[in-house]
Amino acid sequence: MADSHGNMNLRDRVTEVERKQYKSNGNESVEDGFESPDQESKKSKKKTVRKPKYDSQGIHKATQLDLCDCLIPDCSGCWMPCKKCSSTKCGHECRRNRRWEYEGYQIEGTNITIQNQFKK
Repeated sequence: MADSHGNMNLRDRVTEVERKQYKSNGNESVEDGFESPDQESKKSKKKTVRKPKYDSQGIHKATQLDLCDCLIPDCSGCWMPCKKCSSTKCGHECRRNRRWEYEGYQIEGTNITIQNQFKK
């Protein structure tokens, strides 16, 4: 019986068959060490860096006001003291250099909705 694989052992024959199947699926550029255009586009996408909404003292940058997270403008602080900065104006997360702000909230059991009037 003629052997079309010559002096190859079983391991070499299996890898050659896998390589041929892989190339037939259109993936030969990956095997050659080159990246496909899809892979290049995935690499070039960078996450947009969101700038902090609050400064290092917890002051809202857009309005320069020391706003409480309850969204009531004249509130003097209604939360438990923050673990990081001891402020009573931080909600569940410290306001110092925070990159997000509350849009609003709804009080459960009522129809009352509080919106952030300072959000752009």
